[in-house]
Amino acid sequence: GAPAINGLTIVSNQAVYVQGDYNSGDWKPASFLADSLNVLSNAWTDSWESASVGLGDRIASETTINAAFFAGTDVSGGLENYPRFHEKWSGKALNYLGSFVSLDTPRHVDGAWGQSGVYSAPRRNWGYDLRFNNAANLPPLSPRFVYLKQDLFVRHYEL
Repeated sequence: GAPAINGLTIVSNQAVYVQGDYNSGDWKPASFLADSLNVLSNAWTDSWESASVGLGDRIASETTINAAFFAGTDVSGGLENYPRFHEKWSGKALNYLGSFVSLDTPRHVDGAWGQSGVYSAPRRNWGYDLRFNNAANLPPLSPRFVYLKQDLFVRHYEL
């Protein structure tokens, strides 16, 4: 008897981690709104956080995510580090369909970008989700621009 789910937005003022395939089956409007966005592949296991597994031994697997990302972008990494990765993705694909929106620099998770010998980028099969062009398909809490009205115009001259 519960109503159908029309979409989902996950919100945090801290870092958010997306683990494994997300919204890859029965698509619904979805988004993550966070200080920073971190992607963990389908191969990720929480035991990798232990000291016994070296950072370079975390090998990613192909992963698919369909959602909008609203998060901070680290100045030192830019789009290359948005989203953030914590595994070696060499030759593995991150299939992403959604929309990136940068919310300035992260306030809480602003560490240095990159570690020699650990990070490797995924094959980026990334694209904009055209379903977001229809307002009915936007995730909950999405900013919307309705109309623009000019109330005043002032001409400014510089000498």
